[in-house]
Amino acid sequence: MKAAFNTEFTRYSDIEKKKGFIDKNGRCTNWYRIHWAGDIPNTNYAKALAQSMKENDHIDFWTYTRTFEVLKYFADLTNCILYVSADADNIHKAEAAYEPYKDNPRIGWCYLSKEKPAGQGLQDCLVDSGQLKLEGACHECRRCLQGKPIWFKQK
Repeated sequence: MKAAFNTEFTRYSDIEKKKGFIDKNGRCTNWYRIHWAGDIPNTNYAKALAQSMKENDHIDFWTYTRTFEVLKYFADLTNCILYVSADADNIHKAEAAYEPYKDNPRIGWCYLSKEKPAGQGLQDCLVDSGQLKLEGACHECRRCLQGKPIWFKQK
C-alpha cells in the first residue's frame, strides 16, 4: 500500500513540477488533499499513508477523518494537517479523540452541522457560506491549510 502512495505522490510531484509549482528547494508549493471523498479506512492504511507522507516531505498534505484511532500516526508529521471531523452523531467520540492533540498545530478540528455551534471558535467554510465558488476555493481560502477550526454547513 505504501508503494502505491509513493507512486501517486511521485506522479503528483512530476505534474506540479511541469506546472512550475516546485520551488528552488524542491518543495511543492501546492498542498495535496487526501480524500476529496471518503476517509482513512483502517490503521494499516493510515500507517502506510503516514509513512509515505513522511518519505515525501517535500509535499504538504491535508485531510479530514472520522477514524479517530488513526490520529496518532499523523500527529508527529510536519507536512500534514489532519482534521478531526465531528458532527452531532460523533461529537463525544470526536472530542475525546481530539483532547490529547488539541495543542498540536497539525491536528485540527472541524464540525459539520446545519447551524453553526457557538463557543467553538469555528470559522465558516467560505464555499458553504457562499463567499467563494467551489472551483479553486481551497487554494484561495487556505483556512484548512492552516489548521484553523472550520465549520462546514450541512446541506
